[in-house]
Amino acid sequence: MTTKPQAGLGGVMANCIAECYGYDKSRVKEDHRLGSEGAKAIAATWDTRATAYIAKDGSGYVSVQGKNGETIHHFDFGPESER
Repeated sequence: MTTKPQAGLGGVMANCIAECYGYDKSRVKEDHRLGSEGAKAIAATWDTRATAYIAKDGSGYVSVQGKNGETIHHFDFGPESER
């Protein structure tokens, strides 16, 4: 998810946000981080790792890796200006 840049203290605010949620049996934990150049989120089990990245221009990738780092799925997408 990208946000439009806005004037803020010390210049331009973040262009991107990475949201994350962790679930257990009785609650949901959440957090987020802002980035002016891009945002990256990683979710993993012991054997599987899923990574999503988005740059400030809207381009990025989603990748799923299994044991020993082998790629199970990978998807790249281009900038918003090309859509």
